[in-house]
Amino acid sequence: MKLQFENAWHFLRAFLRWSLLAILVGAVCGLVGTAFHVCVNYATKWRGELPWLLYLLPVGGVVIVWLYHRLGQSSSLGTDKLFTSIQNRTAVPVAMAPLIFVATFLTHLLGGSAGREGAALQLGGSLGSDVGRLLKLSEDDRRTLTMVGMGALFAALFGTPLTATVFVMEVLCMGHMVYSSFVPCIVASLTAFGVSLLLHMEPEGYALAVVPDLNWLSALQVTGLAALCAALSVIFCAVMHISGHSFKKWMKNPYVRAIAGGLAIEDILRLKETEGFKVDTFMGNGTHLYQFNCANEYIANTKVRQAIIYAVDMETIVATLYGAKGESVCDAPLNPNIWGYSSQGVAPYDPEYAKQLLSEAGYPDGFE
Repeated sequence: MKLQFENAWHFLRAFLRWSLLAILVGAVCGLVGTAFHVCVNYATKWRGELPWLLYLLPVGGVVIVWLYHRLGQSSSLGTDKLFTSIQNRTAVPVAMAPLIFVATFLTHLLGGSAGREGAALQLGGSLGSDVGRLLKLSEDDRRTLTMVGMGALFAALFGTPLTATVFVMEVLCMGHMVYSSFVPCIVASLTAFGVSLLLHMEPEGYALAVVPDLNWLSALQVTGLAALCAALSVIFCAVMHISGHSFKKWMKNPYVRAIAGGLAIEDILRLKETEGFKVDTFMGNGTHLYQFNCANEYIANTKVRQAIIYAVDMETIVATLYGAKGESVCDAPLNPNIWGYSSQGVAPYDPEYAKQLLSEAGYPDGFE
């Protein structure tokens, strides 16, 4: 009986200890994740308002390389370095978090290409490791907190605490789940997500308008799609690895590589303005979608939704907001460049018909 009590106390103490550590890391990652989200959004906004910032891209590259070298870090510091540190049980560099924050901000501000997913993992992992280092935890505990931080900051940015938890538990050891990390990961992810919501940060959201029925055909289609995505990701990673390795082999100096990469982007703009050269542009795959919340009492009525569509002059809004950037009103859930696209047409701007629809819906005088 005494042994059972001691075992129960041991597990309870471990649970409480890791829950508190997870809440601490989650709160830190929630705050930093919100700040990161705001900074990147402002950087994107300023770049759109000040197109000349693109000409500073080579300068930004040099500044980033200098910062890495100044803090004694390799310019290859990134997600791969983080994964390697966890797998090999080596320390995550203290400088990783501030470097990734500043480098990602500058890259977005000056027109470079940098996603937020990798930056979220690097920031969160570094913060988790730093917390473990400050608390003087053991090497294994710091490794766990690194995973906890990765999931927490990812959840704060994208609003997916469960997905973030499963991802960090599985991605570090492909094919194996680190189940001992589940409780701290899910607690930290939920905490970080809650902090981001308290700070009024809207996470990235992608609502599914239609969920197909689960049957043999849909299961096979999803399985096939998953296999194709996996194959494409392997090819993409291989191409990125080979091209990056070749680029470093041809240009050994990181400052030269930074300048060359920035100038390559600027040269495209110069060619557009050079007589005798033609630079073709094409529509990208991005689509801005605004969906109705059908849980709302009024919006649940089909005629009300139709009335709103006819009451909004979408052509004028798009032309005013995006000007000559080539944007157009969506006429289908999919972009025209994506396989499976089928035009559904665009509802014309017709306020009178919108009023008629509202009247038919039982709101002749509208509603608030």
